[in-house]
Amino acid sequence: MGLDPLEHRNTVDPLAEPNLEISSNDQSRENSADHGVSRNTRTSPDSSGSFDYADKSSHTDGDSERGSSQGADSSQGQSNLGSKNYKEYVGRHLTSELLFSASIGNLKRIKRCLEKAGRSITSEPYQDYDLRAPLHIACADGSFAVVDYLVKNGVAINVVDRWGATPLEAAVFGNHWEIVKYIEQNGGRIKDRLTGTLVKLADSDLSSVAAPQMAANSSNNFLPTDAMAWEIPEEEIVDKEKVGSGAFGIVMKCKWRGTPVAIKQIHKHMAEDEIARVEFALELKVMRQLHHPNIVQFLGVMISSETNQVSIVSEFMQGGSLDQLFRSGKILSLCEAANMSLDCARGMAYLHGRVPLPVIHRDLKPGNLMLTRTGRLKIGDFGLSKTLSVRNKIPNSTVSQEPFVLTGETGSYRYMAPEVFRHEFYGTAVDVYAASMIFYQLFSGQQPFSNINPIQAARAVATQDARPPLHNGLMPKELMTLVRNMWSPIDKKRPTFFNVINYLDPIVEKLREEADNKKNNPGCGCVVS
Repeated sequence: MGLDPLEHRNTVDPLAEPNLEISSNDQSRENSADHGVSRNTRTSPDSSGSFDYADKSSHTDGDSERGSSQGADSSQGQSNLGSKNYKEYVGRHLTSELLFSASIGNLKRIKRCLEKAGRSITSEPYQDYDLRAPLHIACADGSFAVVDYLVKNGVAINVVDRWGATPLEAAVFGNHWEIVKYIEQNGGRIKDRLTGTLVKLADSDLSSVAAPQMAANSSNNFLPTDAMAWEIPEEEIVDKEKVGSGAFGIVMKCKWRGTPVAIKQIHKHMAEDEIARVEFALELKVMRQLHHPNIVQFLGVMISSETNQVSIVSEFMQGGSLDQLFRSGKILSLCEAANMSLDCARGMAYLHGRVPLPVIHRDLKPGNLMLTRTGRLKIGDFGLSKTLSVRNKIPNSTVSQEPFVLTGETGSYRYMAPEVFRHEFYGTAVDVYAASMIFYQLFSGQQPFSNINPIQAARAVATQDARPPLHNGLMPKELMTLVRNMWSPIDKKRPTFFNVINYLDPIVEKLREEADNKKNNPGCGCVVS
């Protein structure tokens, strides 16, 4: 695996913080004997000389609502959100911003751009060169929250693109049947190519495709069509103990037929929320299709007899999450760290290699990597996952900062690939980049960009090609090469997870042999997988 050079770009973040300057030191990316830091010494990127941050204002970067353009556009006067120049800038780019935000499900950004431009979503069609409107894109990519917003705000529901397709047709081909049902209920139609008239889905050429799917999704609950095969009787779930919660729902440790399991349940007050239901159903749909030793195992669903709420039942991971392990301060041996990395690569290779629909996780981070009691790593939390269809190659998501009201960028900023932050189209390589940051922490014992907040880190990566420092003594050179390749700014140059497995396998095997040869520490605690 060769070394991919970092190619710097003149990139612009239209919502960047105006007073934050980041200077990148390219030499920090090269191996230097001047930095003799061991892999277990926890230092920050700033202290190692990787890059310097100068914040000339008293504001913090945590307020992601502020900011304006940098780079070439700064010279045009877009330093203040809401200024005349900024509104002119947004006006020139508003259509592309709205279409991209609709694709990734970023309702928060859609609202923000419209507000700063002083326009409404119905001020104009906002169509691209193929006459696709935001509603086309949101329907095709399954962004239910955006669809709901657009429809309720009165956009044309039967707008037609260059090929004669309406948003309803886009939802049908995108296999998003909840959206199909919603659009139909609000007057959505299919354009008949022969007569040029708008007809109901049942009367169109797509009726043979849609009818079976609509019948399968006709019930008003979360359950798949083969519910009987997956349903776990409520009385069999006992000894419930709450172990976690979030804005979306709660997680409980329970016992099922004597076996410890975890159940994830949507909050009661969100059970009737259409957007919440669709997002929960998406996770259920993804989890029930995945079967691999390095994927948290889906066991079934439980339906409450009192509230009719549906809970996802999965295996309980006794070791907690990798994030909890990092926060505990435990120092992993290199053998343990490499073995966990290999587990992660194997699980992700399975997801990306699924046929015919690969799965992109899009929120790969230590908090979503779970550990068994013996240290085996498994991938979990598929709330943001998206199957990459043949027709629609671009993934999407709705990540709620205020759940089911406002949505933000896909995934967690500290592990976010630069193309995602720059609002470019992306694919499976975003998971490879996220894994590079996780591998960096596993191999070095240092959190990437530990001295700055996550949004600053994502912006530095996307606009300055900043990366955490790599220097002699931080980690073995072969692992350093792997990490550097995985976080390449050019997504097509990043290795696939199958390549990562082939690269890591002999390294892990060698580490195990070396550990087994040490009389005082046979096996180093590694798990043979």
